[in-house]
Amino acid sequence: MDNLYFNIRKNINACFIYDSLLDAVNYIAGRRPLRRSATNIDPSPFFIVGSGRSGNTLLRAILTGHSNIAIPPESYVLGKVVRRFKAYSFLGWKILLRIVLSEFEYHRQFSTWDISLRSVYHEGCKISKKERGLAHILDLIYRKYIDKHMPSAVRWGDKTPVNTFHLDWIDRVFPKAKYVHMVRDGRDVVSSYLRSEIYSNSEEAADRWKKSIEMAKKFEKKRENRFLKVRYEELVRFPNKEVRRICDFLDVEFKKDMLKFKDNIEKLGDTHLPHHRGLKRPINTDSIGKWKERLTDDQKDIIRGRIKETLSDIGYTKSREW
Repeated sequence: MDNLYFNIRKNINACFIYDSLLDAVNYIAGRRPLRRSATNIDPSPFFIVGSGRSGNTLLRAILTGHSNIAIPPESYVLGKVVRRFKAYSFLGWKILLRIVLSEFEYHRQFSTWDISLRSVYHEGCKISKKERGLAHILDLIYRKYIDKHMPSAVRWGDKTPVNTFHLDWIDRVFPKAKYVHMVRDGRDVVSSYLRSEIYSNSEEAADRWKKSIEMAKKFEKKRENRFLKVRYEELVRFPNKEVRRICDFLDVEFKKDMLKFKDNIEKLGDTHLPHHRGLKRPINTDSIGKWKERLTDDQKDIIRGRIKETLSDIGYTKSREW
């Protein structure tokens, strides 16, 4: 019995040492890149970014009115996924697959996608070694959404405001991706944040908007040819003109039916949430300048101290408007 126990322990230790050595070898020589040159994602995805409450969801609703475009509900996890894949890229391919898929599936909002990633795992296991990278996994996930919800689509996009803080990481995965930056008067953004109870105080809401603007501007300087800035105010005042401009940037055909988005908003998955209730109305300018009546004098003072300079830098405010 003692010999049997000794042999079992010896085999277990040998397996442990082997696995550890294998991991070490993979760590040194086998780390997988975020994107393989052999991975052909065509057409490249696009990302709608910017501070929340800036018309991002409105633009998503409009663009998904195009039969060739699919944009799922917010993903929330892309930035984290890229960093985790990079950190654990020495692990076995199937383990990496599970790590990526679990980040999506276990997020509390992923149910709004209304898909299962079980088949994506099996498809991912079949990816050839020369194509094994994060870009391919993510493409499979988004195309799973397309297959179930918009089978006519040939291109996917993502509309997640928090991605604004991870643009450099995302661009390393999709080096041909395009970015549409939705910009809105920060005072109206703060007002909307507070009204929708996404933030409970003016300081946090103002800082979030300011940081989003700064991060997007910094990224734009490096990727100017793949970056388009769209003002919310211009989109709702001149939707025909602005949507045409966006379509030209994305190399898709403009269709007037895209502006009738409210007929299809129930299909978008997350538009039942209270802060998206405005989508049930036609495009309008009613929300422009609402901050003047919604914010208290104290809130205006707080916001002025935090974002006045940034507002001026992007052409939104004159001193007398406060």
